Amino acid sequence: MASYWAVATSPDNEVVGVAGLGGLWLDEQLTEGIERPAEIFSVYVARPWLGLGVGRVMVADVEARARQLGFSDLLAVSGTRHKEVGYPFWNRRYGTPARIDPDYWAE
Repeated sequence: MASYWAVATSPDNEVVGVAGLGGLWLDEQLTEGIERPAEIFSVYVARPWLGLGVGRVMVADVEARARQLGFSDLLAVSGTRHKEVGYPFWNRRYGTPARIDPDYWAE
């Protein structure tokens, strides 16, 4: 499976969010001991739509699709550039992160 995309649109049919699901090219360090891992990636919600449940709905859709496709575990990886919005979202949804790596993109 290459990928699946959940796309959220406004009543005016404007794209206000996306969330991806992929099962290929996962880092072996993250997936050791996992039978059928998948990754939720590129979850973005337009700023005016933050806090309105758009992200929750898209992630629930991606989780359901992962179950339908038979994946055993779902990884969520978030970079440090998303500390303000992404980290709190993922912490509320999945709890404390399994690990936190150094910021490879810091200047």
